[in-house]
Amino acid sequence: MDPDDVVKPALKLLDNIYKSAEENIRHQVNVTTASGHPKYADVPDTLSTRCKTQEARTEFAQQLRDLEKRVVDILESRGPNVHQILVPAEPAIAAIPADPHEDHPLQRHAVRLWQMGFEEHMSIKGASSLASIMVILRGNIAGKGNQTDKFPLEVLFRLQGQQPGSLIDDFSVGISTGFGVTLACILGCMAAIDLGWLRPGVQASLEDEKLIARQLLRMLRLTCTYSPKPDMRSQVQESLGVKIQASTRARPTTIQMLFSPDTHLTVIRHTLYN
Repeated sequence: MDPDDVVKPALKLLDNIYKSAEENIRHQVNVTTASGHPKYADVPDTLSTRCKTQEARTEFAQQLRDLEKRVVDILESRGPNVHQILVPAEPAIAAIPADPHEDHPLQRHAVRLWQMGFEEHMSIKGASSLASIMVILRGNIAGKGNQTDKFPLEVLFRLQGQQPGSLIDDFSVGISTGFGVTLACILGCMAAIDLGWLRPGVQASLEDEKLIARQLLRMLRLTCTYSPKPDMRSQVQESLGVKIQASTRARPTTIQMLFSPDTHLTVIRHTLYN
């Protein structure tokens, strides 16, 4: 079978799914008042309005849990559903590392989307623009999918004063690095819920459902690291430093991608030139 016969329909389906999500999200975010002014300041403001009562927050968290269950059922995943449910103890940090040149891998934690905070005050840096969030969401849906397994979020389990060993409440985990990624995942799953992407009979085939479900699962199940700093000033400096460092990394050129020996880049070539 020609790879084009598999790649093109899959890309088209995911691109159409993204476009439906984009329309749904912009319809909810870009609302104006009677005087013509924007009703919401940003994405967190929109989500806060949706979840303005405790009952609404609980309902939205349950909708995300139900979406995960539906996704797992479609993918027939029988593996253990293990994630962080208690606030972990703060990792011990030596005042002076024994070897400053030695890499000390951070401990990773598996978390779920409904645990992540979305209000403005839950982020060290504040909210990204809607345009930036939609770029991330396009990659989450019509690209490689969410990649916190490779580039984990940096979170603050105790941003609101939670004690180690206590249960992690819904939408209570603060974000030091990765707030835009978190918001993109929430908006993507919100669109899936509102538009019923995985309701029985909506998609043309089980394979289409599985294709969408795989992308949603990567948005619902996130990977994070936890390395709190001794004070908020240090936390802000670390968060901004990570962002600046990431933004200055050299990116591969289009020519490099085109002539890469990696056969998986067939998808990129189709995206760029078809």
